[in-house]
Amino acid sequence: MASLSALTDAGETNLNGKILVDVANAFDFSMGMPPTFSVSNTDSLGEQIQRAFPAAKVVKALNTVGAPLMVNPALLASGDHTIFVCGNDAEAKTSVTELLKVSAGTTSLIWATSALRAAQKC
Repeated sequence: MASLSALTDAGETNLNGKILVDVANAFDFSMGMPPTFSVSNTDSLGEQIQRAFPAAKVVKALNTVGAPLMVNPALLASGDHTIFVCGNDAEAKTSVTELLKVSAGTTSLIWATSALRAAQKC
């Protein structure tokens, strides 16, 4: 999985105590289109990242938003959006939610890491 590989390259000690926003989806294009999920039902990419880097504060967000909308939220609904925000660390979720509100004027739904599987499939 590219996310886990890149984070491993970054080094666990560099991630410890940091908020890590996981925007990736675990798509598998090996069988062509449409892609399938390489991880689903009993696990999620966010959960795998959290297990691999237990001292990081993993927050899943923005994986349901395309890049054009990320950089220009006003393209849709005048920038008034609801974004899924999932993770186990309440302070990290609040920080990400506040960042989204400041940068994009969005509102957020906040769930626990166990909800990452649902957010991954959105």
